[in-house]
Amino acid sequence: MGRVLVIVAVTVAACGVVYLFAADVMGLFDESDDGPLYAVGDDGELIDLGPVAPGLVSKGTGLTPEEEDALARERAEEAAKPQFTKREGLFGTVTDGAGKPIAKARVMLIAAPKKNRQWTPLPTPMATVTTDEDGSFLVGPAPEFAPLILRAEAGGFAPTNEHVAQRGTRIDLVLDRGGGLEVRVLDAEGKAVPGAKVMHSIGWGWNAILSSGSTADDGTVRFQAVPTGSGNLVVTAGGHAAVRQNNVSVVPDAVEKKTIVLEQAKQLEGIVVDAKTDMPVDGATVEAHYTNLAVLEPTQGVKTDPEGRFKLLVDVSTGERIELRVRADEYAELRQSQNVQDRSDEIKIKLTEGYDGIEGYVYGPDRRGVGGATVTYSGYQDEADLPTVTTKSDGSFELPSLPWARRGANVLAISREHGAVTKYARFPKKGELAKGPLELTLPGAGMIGGVVTGKDGNPVEGALISLAIDHKETRSRLGPESNPWRIQRLLSDRSRFNLTDITDDAGRYRIESVPALAYRVLARFGLDQARSEEPVTVEGGAVANADITLKAGGTIEGVVFDSDDMPVAGAFIYANPEDERAQGWGLPQPQARSQSDGRFVLRGVEDYPYTINANAGGFGGTTEKSIVQGEKDLEIRLVKLGWVAGVVEGQDGRPYQGTFTVYANKKQPQNSRNRFRSGNQTHTFNTDDGTFEIRDL
Repeated sequence: MGRVLVIVAVTVAACGVVYLFAADVMGLFDESDDGPLYAVGDDGELIDLGPVAPGLVSKGTGLTPEEEDALARERAEEAAKPQFTKREGLFGTVTDGAGKPIAKARVMLIAAPKKNRQWTPLPTPMATVTTDEDGSFLVGPAPEFAPLILRAEAGGFAPTNEHVAQRGTRIDLVLDRGGGLEVRVLDAEGKAVPGAKVMHSIGWGWNAILSSGSTADDGTVRFQAVPTGSGNLVVTAGGHAAVRQNNVSVVPDAVEKKTIVLEQAKQLEGIVVDAKTDMPVDGATVEAHYTNLAVLEPTQGVKTDPEGRFKLLVDVSTGERIELRVRADEYAELRQSQNVQDRSDEIKIKLTEGYDGIEGYVYGPDRRGVGGATVTYSGYQDEADLPTVTTKSDGSFELPSLPWARRGANVLAISREHGAVTKYARFPKKGELAKGPLELTLPGAGMIGGVVTGKDGNPVEGALISLAIDHKETRSRLGPESNPWRIQRLLSDRSRFNLTDITDDAGRYRIESVPALAYRVLARFGLDQARSEEPVTVEGGAVANADITLKAGGTIEGVVFDSDDMPVAGAFIYANPEDERAQGWGLPQPQARSQSDGRFVLRGVEDYPYTINANAGGFGGTTEKSIVQGEKDLEIRLVKLGWVAGVVEGQDGRPYQGTFTVYANKKQPQNSRNRFRSGNQTHTFNTDDGTFEIRDL
């Protein structure tokens, strides 16, 4: 006998509403049920209403139809989410400084730009999730073999982000209490500047924590929480000169207020001449690029007049550095750095005919020509327009000169099978015979593999493995004239090499096509870090082994105080090993930043004594020597720097109302050999009472 569902109708006279109640006399119906549907008549008889339509009858969940619809939508949305594994995304936890998990924190996965440009806001996230109650997250999917940025935000905390070499990595993020920041932007007349872009940054490089916003109609923008300590501000607005202000100190759970006054764009004037004849160059194109403020677009090019003269508006303030790029027919492109000044002599730019290209050969370790190798230049930020060629079957190549380089440049040869090499080469002048072909000998390539185990001795899945050149060992291998640091920069370019891997469920990793040099193997899993204790030398065609135990990556913990026993937030702490076996350019050393309560943790500390250096904005630096792995209560004390406060008066003796600028220059002793006035600071104020205060002197 099939199951029968009885619908009982109850009428509530007070409101005239009829309620239908379903009673499954043989068990709950589900979406597969298609048995008869009955109602109860006035005389108590059952009325056959026909077969049940699948999915129309409640399963007895106790939910209203609206709630069931919402639940169905939630399940549909969950089913529509892309399904991926940990190895296809990034995973980890978000905690506070005490290790307590933070639930409902937003974690964003961002594709890292090809080049790191300071003061450039992060791209739009490709995926966003919120952490679970235990602070855990899995975000993705992420593109394969691509550098990534992971950013976390939560109410009441300052944001943080991490640069990640590739997907599949476990990354644990720690959020700290933040401080509020309110920035008011005015023009030179003291009027509010709406729509100005304001950026606050802590740190440098890929892991710089940037917060950005735009001013409202009153010229004000407010950040609820930015990292505490001494940060930096950049303010830009169309038609105004950008301002970059250092040492902007923010304290926990308070609001720092800053007023930024924007000047008008600066006008540069100059002349372009022939370097040999000193005659003016008509029709040359001059444009400015902002090397320290990549957030600003380059200027539109202007043409020189028949007398070779030009005028160019630049959107930076006094003292900022720019790069002038000048092009003209029959001349080599010129790139010239220039400091922007309030008043300066006319800029004179001399163009030359340029240089011929470079001819050469690329050889393998066996001195045979390598065909199909890539030859280009290295050491330049704007690599999109670098000349690049491929070697012929005999290894020969002809590389055009680098238009803006003077005399010479570093030539780079790359082959996946034979590794990479760089060598400085001089450009021959036009019509001048070259001294001979440039010879580039590749060192060969091999493989590094191994196993990563945890503190418990078990294999670790999801550890990120990367390579850093051992500077000393590599120089002894390649000779004193080698440039391991240039090769290290090259190896960090993921578009040319992929020298990273993620450990599998057995803790194994394998990195192929590794240039034959000496390395340290680095491992990271969450907050744990370690590296191979000894250099690992890679030979061409051979396999090198490097096993790593994460328990070898110890810690040094402590707190930073000022002279009044108050914690110092945002201090930078660096650990330099005192044992020469752990020293060398290219080997990353432990570093940390103190939290809002002054506490810090240096991770990846090896079994050597370390010298600890600490500094913070507004304080003098200090050093602690012979600190060893396992230290838990290191106290570092910083001495406050001085400050100057005062009042600016007008000619009538009353406090000045409006905008004024105060210059603070560090005075050198008369017998000092260093005549450079270091520590120059320019501060602009807009007040009603003429008061000013300059700190961190």
